Amino acid sequence: MYNQHSILLQAVRSGNRDLSMETFINFKDTTTGDKGRDYHGITDREDYIAKMTAVLNNRIIFPTVADKKTYHFINGITLPHETIRFEKINGMTNATYGEQALDYLLGYCYDELNQIELCLRQIDDDPTNYNKETGLHYNDDGTINNDWLEPSQRIKNFHTPNKYSYKDNNGIKHTVTLEGNGARFLFLTGIYLDGKFINFNDPTKSAKECLQLAKDYFFNLSKDTQKAFLSGIISRRVKEEIQYAKELGLITANEENKAWSLRNVLLDDNVV
Repeated sequence: MYNQHSILLQAVRSGNRDLSMETFINFKDTTTGDKGRDYHGITDREDYIAKMTAVLNNRIIFPTVADKKTYHFINGITLPHETIRFEKINGMTNATYGEQALDYLLGYCYDELNQIELCLRQIDDDPTNYNKETGLHYNDDGTINNDWLEPSQRIKNFHTPNKYSYKDNNGIKHTVTLEGNGARFLFLTGIYLDGKFINFNDPTKSAKECLQLAKDYFFNLSKDTQKAFLSGIISRRVKEEIQYAKELGLITANEENKAWSLRNVLLDDNVV
């Protein structure tokens, strides 16, 4: 099941009937004569503050469409608001993230795994897996593939092949045809191991090869190891977020953005 760990569906399954959609109307500076401005009229700093405030108040933000004057939120679900803990170990600062957040993210990883395996079964046109006499399709392990779809039933781009261009280490451009997006990792695109990125979407490999790579380096490991890899990915994203907040003038930090140097400028003291 490729949506088993969705926090929205989990809430509904648990009997939550209080979900609602809200719309961002405008941003208003109460310290001036500001009468309010829509999405096109606010600054990047104001947009950041508005969305941060929404998340801190348990709103899930819909993707923002560039040419729209507003965006939307889902209200009615309690989001995890666990504190990031920093500690020094052997002179290095390590971040520890909340178990609830890591459990959510790990669940999403497994949902994506299930989606990719389903998609590969749906588009498996390998003639060796088809029995003309019975008209049945089979999986590699010999079980009947009840998920196979006729080509006319397949969703464009999700099931159907896409062209992808990339440059190799020598700067040479290549264009390859890859399986549909449904057979590729969009959330867990890879992990960092000893400073090297293991790419689960390597364009030089087939979707099946990438899937096996993800299993070897992530899904076949213990849950604690998986969470350690996820923590490393989150730490890299947190560093990017700190730098962006710093550029917006929301916080200050030293040149290396060390955790101990972070100071609020325009945010509440309980945010950083």
